[in-house]
Amino acid sequence: MRSERDSIYLTIFGFACSSLITLIGVGLSIEGFSSYQAAANFWNNAIATTGIITNTEETMNCTYYGSLPSCSNDSITTIRFTTLQREIIKFESDTDMCSNRGSSSPCEGRKVEIVYDSSNPHQAIVKGSASPRVRVIFRIGVGVIFVIFGMLFIKVQLSEFRAR
Repeated sequence: MRSERDSIYLTIFGFACSSLITLIGVGLSIEGFSSYQAAANFWNNAIATTGIITNTEETMNCTYYGSLPSCSNDSITTIRFTTLQREIIKFESDTDMCSNRGSSSPCEGRKVEIVYDSSNPHQAIVKGSASPRVRVIFRIGVGVIFVIFGMLFIKVQLSEFRAR
């Protein structure tokens, strides 16, 4: 059986965790909504064109959780395209476009469809990859889910506190 002091500590811990979850959700939602305008501007100014893959680099990224590493292979692809104003632009994409291609079929020289912002051509994405709008909507959605669960946990904590 819990003592009264242990019960108070658990209640405080529950409120703290619930509040933290809610604050993370609010932060994600605010960041998502503030990024939404930038994503909308991108698509309002978007121009589609064809680019050419000029380089692909494989990198190994490791994150350590205590003494356990979690490693992943990442692919950075450099793509060159020409704007309507005949400016040659190079940009890097983290979209892995070469994973299904064998050594007999290199990626360099391959044509890909891209979309770029006419007011800032260095802002470009590979057509079909996760667009800025999708990324923003994902952040907002995750933020709202965190807020809902955080508020539900707070409500449960308040109910338990009032029941004592």
